[in-house]
Amino acid sequence: MNRLKDIFLVVMMGAIGFWTADTQGQSLAIPGRIQAATFSKVFKYSTRLRGTDPIRLLIVYNDGQRRERDELLEAFNNAAVAATAVSYEDLVSKVDSADVVYFLPGLKDHTNICKQKEKLSISAHTPYTEHGQVSISLGLVQDRPRLFIHLSSLSQEGHDLSASILKISQVFR
Repeated sequence: MNRLKDIFLVVMMGAIGFWTADTQGQSLAIPGRIQAATFSKVFKYSTRLRGTDPIRLLIVYNDGQRRERDELLEAFNNAAVAATAVSYEDLVSKVDSADVVYFLPGLKDHTNICKQKEKLSISAHTPYTEHGQVSISLGLVQDRPRLFIHLSSLSQEGHDLSASILKISQVFR
């Protein structure tokens, strides 16, 4: 179990190594490539997503978030996740084509569809996870990436994660 935790931490630290000190001009608090590398590893700990290849990710954005959308699309597709994007207006008609739904900030009012359709919800906006609107988020704690997981939300979406990933995450119930 500790070996698994060590491997995950090494992968996380390796991904952070690509994160340069020059983050000015980036619109995401955590660069898209770090998010994609981390979330693609987390998906392997989901019993429901295990064996899904490729995982189909839907990025939900609004008109003011095109730069973030494009960065995330490129990063997830480079991480072998089949990512597409949809405006929040079109989410209902497109959600069935996804395994996972990524919500950019400002779209919390649209997260309930993941519980209705049993789609895993993710974000890099940790308050969504703290309040149970999104199941998994990636945030910064003392300038280091940290996973946040809301167990009730995860269960409502029909998903669960292995205990080993929960041990290295901040968990909410």
